[in-house]
Amino acid sequence: MLTRVSEFRSLVQMGEPDYDEAFDVKDSSGAYIGECGVALVAPVGRGHDQAAALQVWLWDKTDPDTKVKVLMGEGAYRDTALRDQLAKDHPSISVKPGAIFELDSYNLLLRGTVEKLDYAELEPAYGVFAELQLL
Repeated sequence: MLTRVSEFRSLVQMGEPDYDEAFDVKDSSGAYIGECGVALVAPVGRGHDQAAALQVWLWDKTDPDTKVKVLMGEGAYRDTALRDQLAKDHPSISVKPGAIFELDSYNLLLRGTVEKLDYAELEPAYGVFAELQLL
C-alpha cells in the first residue's frame, strides 16, 4: 500500500537558463528518505534559455541508482535527433496537459502530473516550453 508523504509543485518559465529545483522527501515522522527534483536539460536557442526538455529525477537513500525521466514538448520529441541529444541514456516522454508520469525506486514512487503547459511560438513547433507546471 502506498502512502503519500510529500507533495511538490514546480513551475518552469522560458528565460530561466539555470532552472534546477530539488526537494527533500521525508516520511510521516519527518525522517529524511530521499530527494526529487526537476532540472532544465541542455537549454536551446540563441540565449540558451529555452527549455525543450526537463529532467525529472528521484533519489531514494536505500537505492544506489537515481531514477531519471526526460519530459519533452511534442515537437522536440518528434525530432528524433533532438530527442536523442536531449534524452541521452534516459527514458523520455512527450508531455501534454494532464499527462501523468512516474519514477520508482526501492521504497519511493514519484507520480507527477503536468498541470499546465504553454508553448513558445518558436521552432520546432510545440518544441519549446513557455511555461510548464508540474505537481
